[in-house]
Amino acid sequence: MGLANDWAHVITSISKLERKYRLINRIISLGMDTKVRKKGVYLSGHPAGKVLDAGAGDGSLSIEILKISNSNLNMILLDPLLNMLKIAKEKINDYRIDYVVGLLEKSPFRDTSFNKVYMAFSLRDMYNLDEAVRNLLFLMKNKATLTVIDIGKPEHKSLQIVFSLYWSIVAPLLTLFGAPSAWRLIYMIYPTYRRLLTNNKLANKLKSYFKIRIVKQLFYGGIIIIIAEKTA
Repeated sequence: MGLANDWAHVITSISKLERKYRLINRIISLGMDTKVRKKGVYLSGHPAGKVLDAGAGDGSLSIEILKISNSNLNMILLDPLLNMLKIAKEKINDYRIDYVVGLLEKSPFRDTSFNKVYMAFSLRDMYNLDEAVRNLLFLMKNKATLTVIDIGKPEHKSLQIVFSLYWSIVAPLLTLFGAPSAWRLIYMIYPTYRRLLTNNKLANKLKSYFKIRIVKQLFYGGIIIIIAEKTA
């Protein structure tokens, strides 16, 4: 599972959004993107030690993590796009953060490096989902927690149709109001939605690697938050 052949197209689209990325997220989430990130950070518990924001983008999630952290935090923002990490660095400018260009599937980090890993709207964008999750298992310390916040796919077919229409038609149209030139780029979310596992299947896949602590579905399953723990 993963984006596979669609990966380059999706990542290129994200790269082109650059400084419009956060505005567009706000528009297509109907203003709920920040609240959802805050909810995931809250459910995950206090961030401490060495923390990884995998698929960090422009640093929107990291900002929320830093708000409730202390000086003992050392956070790494990992993303395949250099231009997005540059934007994140400009926005955050915090001595506790390092920025790394790379892929989770080919992680440059040592095993058992991290106390916490966060992935906000990035797990679905992995080139190879299984390889990414296996690498996470190696990267995390024992008892470390993984927080996944992402677009969800409900089990009910009728709701799947509603969200398919939203991501293929409504979201690109909404983008016309705030960033008219970006609507074609936002349409690239739809291929990622088509490839999504349903919420239950995603939770079960993670369950084969981690102990699942929390599964929370918001907006009729259109958003999913999963908190998982690595056990010995």
